[in-house]
Amino acid sequence: VKDGSLIDAHGAGNHGGQIELSGHALTTIRGAVNPGSGGTLSIDPGTIIIASGSGNNSSAGGTETVTEDWVENELQGNFNLQLVASTSIKMDKLADNQLNGIASGDYGGSLLLGIGSLNNGVYVEGSGGSITFADTSNTIATYGGVKVDAGSTSGMVNIGNLSAANGD
Repeated sequence: VKDGSLIDAHGAGNHGGQIELSGHALTTIRGAVNPGSGGTLSIDPGTIIIASGSGNNSSAGGTETVTEDWVENELQGNFNLQLVASTSIKMDKLADNQLNGIASGDYGGSLLLGIGSLNNGVYVEGSGGSITFADTSNTIATYGGVKVDAGSTSGMVNIGNLSAANGD
């Protein structure tokens, strides 16, 4: 998705749809992706890095780097976000110590950090990988819920704080 481009999947009444961006080694998200309020955006490269701060998302050699600000904006837009990697997900040390997915007015989407794959937008749990925070004092806060799944048999999780305001 290039800078200046738009993928929009919302329907009547701005209700959300489903967008899956799957390219494993070739997915880079720089434009706007709008699944509509309550809709879901899913990406599934080999590795995902959540980088501190803002800037452009990037992709190289099967690793998709998304920025903290981009993830926050998606969640605060009331979009559900599925970040699914086949091997690992790593969140860099965040300068402000929090990935805040809760919009003012108390609403926002849910977040899935999962090791596995996507099949027509549906998360399929893999056998194992790793999900880590570079700084375990960092927090991910969402309104709609947080799910962390490092695999069915040999996954490794080393994360910090998770907060779901709506209790899902």
